[in-house]
Amino acid sequence: MEMIPQSIKSNIDNLTSLWRVTSGAHLNADARYDHCFVPFSQWPNRLWFRNKPTKDDLAQARKVLASMPDGMIVPSWEIYGESMRPEFETAGFEKLFSQIGMSMPVPETTPTVPDIVLRPVRNETDAKLWCDFFEESFGYRIGENILAHTWNDVSYYLVFQDSIPSGCLLLHFSGDTVGFHAMGITKTMRKKGIAEKAMWIGLETAKQKGSTLATLQASDMGKGVYERIGFKSEFVMDNFKTRE
Repeated sequence: MEMIPQSIKSNIDNLTSLWRVTSGAHLNADARYDHCFVPFSQWPNRLWFRNKPTKDDLAQARKVLASMPDGMIVPSWEIYGESMRPEFETAGFEKLFSQIGMSMPVPETTPTVPDIVLRPVRNETDAKLWCDFFEESFGYRIGENILAHTWNDVSYYLVFQDSIPSGCLLLHFSGDTVGFHAMGITKTMRKKGIAEKAMWIGLETAKQKGSTLATLQASDMGKGVYERIGFKSEFVMDNFKTRE
């Protein structure tokens, strides 16, 4: 990867590390890119480049994806001075959606939020509930088998407000970085500040584990919540699929 700010590199490294861990035996590594497709799950199911892709890299990836099931997503990080959307579109890809890469130092102190509890997922019942909450929040499903195979390596949490199941959260620790992923609140519990409070508890958890940098990839809808906490925007991540 070309020279980029360390916080951006740590953000991308944390995200791709999460994809590698959760894809398990379904991970395929190449000198230019990695890719994975997990049966019975709509995530992670990604192909990502190790460096700025060339025209040949994009063409080769297009061939690989043509032999794989539908649903694969190819991220592109705008960290090389300009968007690569024209190159992707010329190679036969179309943009699905964008996210904003954000980070902040893990704070020394965090607010007390006694009405919120993060409960680690450690059994099949909680795993199904977590996946149900995720699907309600994001519109696609993560297979419960992924949680069952990785909950010793990835921190999955159910979010409770006053003992009411309210949402889901995933923390992934890599080096001194904690990545916040899958922050979702059920429809009936939204607009109560639960996501922001859950994030603060996550930051306190990260501090106790020795993390110094927190990263995430935000949607436009969630960006404001993260900015209030202290996260700063650093790059855009465009997500593509092959064009029909």
